[in-house]
Amino acid sequence: MISRLVKYDLSKQSNFFVFLKDFIRDPIRIGAISESSNTMARAMVDNLIINPGDPVMELGPGTGAFTQQIYKKTNVYLGIERNQRFIQILDRRFPDLHFVNGLAEDGYHHYQEKGLPPPKVIICGLPLSIWSDELQDAVIDVLKNLMKVDCIFRTFQYAHSFAFPSAIRFRRRMDALYGPHHRSQLVLRNVPPAFILTWYQE
Repeated sequence: MISRLVKYDLSKQSNFFVFLKDFIRDPIRIGAISESSNTMARAMVDNLIINPGDPVMELGPGTGAFTQQIYKKTNVYLGIERNQRFIQILDRRFPDLHFVNGLAEDGYHHYQEKGLPPPKVIICGLPLSIWSDELQDAVIDVLKNLMKVDCIFRTFQYAHSFAFPSAIRFRRRMDALYGPHHRSQLVLRNVPPAFILTWYQE
């Protein structure tokens, strides 16, 4: 695994251009001009209790910044990514993990098809804070179907969009379902800086 990660580091520059090109093509769905930083990725995953064999679902893994941290904890995993170019990168980078080329809104269907136990953790790398009400609600419906007792949902919102009405709406909808969220300190070593948000299904 280490050799694969070293090899990947050499290709980060080319992945940046893939990310940038797709951001220009579809900024709402992509949401950022580059993948999350290592600092951000570690902050998203490190303090989660994920034991080997615990199922994890990732919505929008992109080129695998968060996935790399998840892979250190478990390989029982399903990633749902709509971008075919990103899927190719993910398959090369993590041949032991399973990725589906599909939409987050269809996440429940894809997870059921895989036949995994209920996820212990759901990590979302999608820019939900700038998505439409309809798309937000579709993803929330996926969470309502998949989040069983003791499941954790974690996502982020960029600092510049944290006060957007759509970002506030998403937090309020999730708080109504799962109780008040936990907000991390601002992760400054990321472009753009972001807050990490966590909800827990009791």
